[in-house]
Amino acid sequence: MPESRPAEEGPRSERAEAEEREVAERRQALLADDPSNPAERDEAQRARWLAAQLLEYHRREKRPFWWAFFHRLQESSEDLLDDAECVAELAPDPKEGPFADKRSLVYPLRFPPQEVKLSPNTGVTDCASGASAGTVTEIDLRRGVLYLKRGAKLQENALPRAIMPSSTFDPGPQRRGLRRLADTLLAVGPAGEGPHAAAREVLLRRHPTVRHVPRGAPLLEESVAAMMGISTMNAKR
Repeated sequence: MPESRPAEEGPRSERAEAEEREVAERRQALLADDPSNPAERDEAQRARWLAAQLLEYHRREKRPFWWAFFHRLQESSEDLLDDAECVAELAPDPKEGPFADKRSLVYPLRFPPQEVKLSPNTGVTDCASGASAGTVTEIDLRRGVLYLKRGAKLQENALPRAIMPSSTFDPGPQRRGLRRLADTLLAVGPAGEGPHAAAREVLLRRHPTVRHVPRGAPLLEESVAAMMGISTMNAKR
């Protein structure tokens, strides 16, 4: 199933399509010798199979976000009052007008009591149009007011009645790291010499290799002993 995206994002970029092809090629290579019966996988094949699933992890995890995104576009501002991811029933603050912040304007917006998970410095989307609404720079739940910063391109648009986060966290660094791990697996195998040794041990379901700690030894006891040693050394200084 292709990933849903807001209409304003437009068609998929060549870069995104190239990355998807690269992921598909890595996945195919990792599963090249995977048996049809999962019970027949050996240790190395299980590690490569798990790595192949991880390559698509972040894309799968973002789908619920986009499903909720498009569902909210169909909801009224009143209905969104019960959605803690949104801030609904917004209205300009009658006591405080917009003020300049460099080339942008910051709009104080009032809202009635509701559960709010939105954090400051979050880019937000207008729940009515699906377009960018600006950035929430500050939110005061006690007073029921937030400050919405909007650049010159947005100042001609109507102020939103309800807003929601524009996106989830950027998984780019994690996805690139997983692709590098896949490359290492294809180059040296799950147990060979090379980078990403700790991650490959996790895929192999082995105890991690920790300097000065025997494999399989309880890490908690060793960690406490190490910390006690550090505390003792610091106390003597």
